[in-house]
Amino acid sequence: MSDLISRQDAIDALISLFGFNAEEEYGSALIETINGLPSAEPEIIRCKDCKDYRRWIDTDICFCDKSEVEVTDNDFCSKAERRTDD
Repeated sequence: MSDLISRQDAIDALISLFGFNAEEEYGSALIETINGLPSAEPEIIRCKDCKDYRRWIDTDICFCDKSEVEVTDNDFCSKAERRTDD
């Protein structure tokens, strides 16, 4: 079970708790701050979509140029960078 909440749920909870509205100066600032927070769910980039992914055609082995290990299409890591050549 996830403990993640949406930005809108957080805003609604603050409005309910403190009774402010978006037109008030501090209310507006809090809402902007919440909306500016990064997502709690990181984007997962699979090896097959990473710029460091290579498939050796003659052997059909998949390889990561960054970590220098064999990988599968659905592996992923924290250092992945999305390939932009599509």
